[in-house]
Amino acid sequence: MRVPYLRHFMLSVVGLGIVAGSALPAARETSLDPLDRPATIFARPDRAVLVSIASAGHRLVAVGESGLIALSDDAGASWHQAVTPVSVTLTAVAFATDHDGWAVGHSGVILVTRDSGQSWQRQLDGRQILARLAAANPKSADETASADAATFVAQMIQDGPDKPLLTLYATDATHVIVCGAYGLILLTSDGGEHWAPRLDSSAMKGGKHFYAVVPTTRGLIFAGETGSLYLSNAMDGALVAIQSPYSGSFFGLVNASPESVIGFGLRGHAVVTDDGGLHWRDAAISASGAINAGRRLRDGRIVLATQTGELWVSQDSGSSFHKGSTFGPAPISDFVETPHGLVVVGPRGVAHVTLP
Repeated sequence: MRVPYLRHFMLSVVGLGIVAGSALPAARETSLDPLDRPATIFARPDRAVLVSIASAGHRLVAVGESGLIALSDDAGASWHQAVTPVSVTLTAVAFATDHDGWAVGHSGVILVTRDSGQSWQRQLDGRQILARLAAANPKSADETASADAATFVAQMIQDGPDKPLLTLYATDATHVIVCGAYGLILLTSDGGEHWAPRLDSSAMKGGKHFYAVVPTTRGLIFAGETGSLYLSNAMDGALVAIQSPYSGSFFGLVNASPESVIGFGLRGHAVVTDDGGLHWRDAAISASGAINAGRRLRDGRIVLATQTGELWVSQDSGSSFHKGSTFGPAPISDFVETPHGLVVVGPRGVAHVTLP
C-alpha cells in the first residue's frame, strides 16, 4: 500500500509508537488485524495521541490512535473512553446533530454514533470498499474518463484494503461525504446504511489526498495535496479544479462566512476566498509552522492552530491575522471552543488554552 502523508506530523508520531496515554494491555487479543480488534484501553485517554475533536451538544468527542474515542461532559475537565470495535488510527470526527456523528480513519473505517458518542458501530471498512470498487461500473460516454476510472479502480484494488480516510462533512443526519487518500470519495444518502464510491474524473486523474471539505453558497469546496482546490455544486456533483495561489498542501478549510472560506496548510500558509471559492488570494499571516486546524469562534473570530503550538487570530474574515498566543512547543492537531476557552488536542493529549 502506498503510504500518504496523512494528517502530517500526527500519524508519524503514532507510527513510531510514542504513546503518552498509558495504554493498558487487552485481556485477550484474538486477531492481529486492527479491523477485527477493539480499541486499546487507555488509563488516561486525555493523555493519548489525539488527532481530531468535535462537539456533540455539550459533550466533547476526540479521536486518535488505536481506535481511541475519548468523551468529556464537563468542557474537557475530565475524560472517559468509549468502546469502539476497531483499533486503527482515527483521523477525523464530525457531528450532523447533537446525537448523530461519524468518525473515520485508517483501513477505510467509518464509525457511526446515534447517542452523542457514547456507543459506536462500524458502517464500512477497507475490505468492503474494495468490494464496492470491484462492483463499480467505470464506463461512461467519455472514453478518456472511462479509462481514468478503470485505472483508478484497478490501482485501488491492487493497493488492498488499507484505504486511509482523512475528512468528512455531514449536511444532516442522512447525507454524508467522506474523503481520503488518492482521490477516494465515499457518499451516503441514508445515514450510512449504504456507502458508495464516487468515481469523479478530476479526483481520480489527480490521485491527490483530500484533507478538507466545507460548504459554501456555491456548493462544496475540497482541498488537498499540492495546492489542489476543487468546487462542486452538490455532494454528488462533478469536481471543478480552481486555480490556487499556493502549490503546497492544504490541510484544512474553515468558513469565515457563507461566502468566505480560509484554506491553510504547509509552511504556515493560508489563502482566502470571498466569492464562495471561485477566486483565492494569499492571507496575511506569518505562522512559523504548518497550520493544522482552524475554527470560527462564536464571536466571529477565526483561529488557526499550528504544528509549533501557535494560535493565530483574524477579526476580518481572514484578510489579516495576529498571533493570539502560543501553546508550545506542543503541536496542535485540532481544537474546539468551550465556554471557558479552547480545548486543544495533539500528540500529547488534551490541553486548555485561553484566548485574550
